[in-house]
Amino acid sequence: MNKSTIFISSFNPFISRNILCTDAMGLFRSREDVLIVIFVPDYKSAYFAKQFGGPNIVVEGVNLPSASPADIFFTYLASSLVRTGTLWAHKKEKFFRDKKLLRFLVSGLLMKLAGRLGFVKDLVRWLDLRTISGHVFRDYFEKYKPDLVFATDVFNNDDAKLIAGAKFFGAVSVAMVRSWDNITSKGMFRVKPDKLIVHNELIKHEAVKYEGMNPGDIFVSGLPQFDRYIKSPRLAREQFFRRIKLDPQGKLVLFSPFGQRFSSTDWQVLDILKQGRLRGEIPKEVQFLVRPPPNDFVAFLDRFVADEAFFLDRPGHQFSAGVFRDTELDEKDTEWLADSLYHCDLVISAGATLLVDGAVFDKPAILIYLDGWEHRPYSKSVRRFMEYDHGLWLRNSGAIKTVFTKGELFDAVNEYLVHPENDSVKRLSMAKEQCWRLDGQSGRRIYNFISSLL
Repeated sequence: MNKSTIFISSFNPFISRNILCTDAMGLFRSREDVLIVIFVPDYKSAYFAKQFGGPNIVVEGVNLPSASPADIFFTYLASSLVRTGTLWAHKKEKFFRDKKLLRFLVSGLLMKLAGRLGFVKDLVRWLDLRTISGHVFRDYFEKYKPDLVFATDVFNNDDAKLIAGAKFFGAVSVAMVRSWDNITSKGMFRVKPDKLIVHNELIKHEAVKYEGMNPGDIFVSGLPQFDRYIKSPRLAREQFFRRIKLDPQGKLVLFSPFGQRFSSTDWQVLDILKQGRLRGEIPKEVQFLVRPPPNDFVAFLDRFVADEAFFLDRPGHQFSAGVFRDTELDEKDTEWLADSLYHCDLVISAGATLLVDGAVFDKPAILIYLDGWEHRPYSKSVRRFMEYDHGLWLRNSGAIKTVFTKGELFDAVNEYLVHPENDSVKRLSMAKEQCWRLDGQSGRRIYNFISSLL
């Protein structure tokens, strides 16, 4: 029997949840006529082999080299050739931090030029392709001779090298935009794939506008990691609350902070919520399930003194103690997040993505731009994230409440706990727009699309 061979990348820690734990992989696993080769960082290979290996699935651990000077140069260009609110905010933030005026001015000029001269992007990609011949993966291409390469994170530099390798060795290249904010926050594809998978029509529009993709080469799938939200049974309430050691009779707030990469005052926001509860400014029966970003260090743990109303959640598999940047989320972690959203009464988040997850369960949501009790200049305040395109879209949807002060935070918490139905219609509309189809079939659609290209 002639087998088709597919390369799949998993260099970003969220790919396990987004692809490998979904029906897309499950359906390929059942096929005897397909060989799947999953590429992961070498130190993760044993974990991936145990989690995802099978008769027709091979895990290859790759010793990924550090970014080369060419990688650094072309990544810089890629982030400077797309003009969005998010990317411009990144450039300003870097300028305020590094004080490198010339680099800032060059970035601004490149953004303006690329917006008017579309051939600039094509020229940069042509030059870039000559520097990333896929040499990191050359031996694997020669060994397996893949028919198709599925790069699951089109903006990842190692995924870009896989796509480049596909072009050099004559394989079909399919890439995926990993998250809803990626195109507006990461810039230009270093290598343009033959086909592109996106979650919704909004991202498709961005891919055409900013990346120059042909609409006919873009496949809209929905969010495969959300299939479990629709199809899986949820944990019983008593069992769920027993695990987090909180009272099932109380109200539960799922709180997601900024994380150390973006803020040093998360602990202050938690203390504001704690003191507000103790003083009766928010209901005393309120409890908090605190879920930090899985791939970030929890800096506020050293300073925030939790009481019996707080539970700190740390899902995922860590490969080194205290190192969170490579935390992998598996099927159990995905189910746990779904259970957390299902059983909570309110979501408060510093990042916008979890609020979209919550909308699938019609959970009231609050987006916070609060520096604790500090008064920071705008360039160092979390308010600078207001310029991010995806956050702006979310605020304009009317599906959430945005707060900037302690008083606004308490008012929003009190309103939503009493009237969770407020903004429900807008939340569900937002969920449908971001998820495209909430039918539990997104993973199958990705499987069917890739199969059609073999």
